Amino acid sequence: MIPRRARLPLREFFVRKALHVFLRGSFVSLRAKANNEKRNRYAVVIGKSVEKLATQRNKWKRYMRAPLSSFRDRGIDVLLSLDKKPPEGNTTRVREEIQNLFTEAEKKIT
Repeated sequence: MIPRRARLPLREFFVRKALHVFLRGSFVSLRAKANNEKRNRYAVVIGKSVEKLATQRNKWKRYMRAPLSSFRDRGIDVLLSLDKKPPEGNTTRVREEIQNLFTEAEKKIT
């Protein structure tokens, strides 16, 4: 679970009309922008169109949150969304994709 101080309220992400970086992978899309704090904040979104059952959506959220703890705090707000369901057993591919997208977003923001 993401600690409360590291959670990003979705309303706050879209309220400010600041420019944000949008990157898309084969399964995951990432939106990122700089914030005024020293720590990163994260939000993970999975729609019902991807997974019908809430238990499956929660499972994918846990898989997507796992690599987030390894990133250094640089004051970035990150919104991750699963666009389409990967084939079964491809959780490592999703994690690698998240890491690649995050490092790319870091380069564009800083």
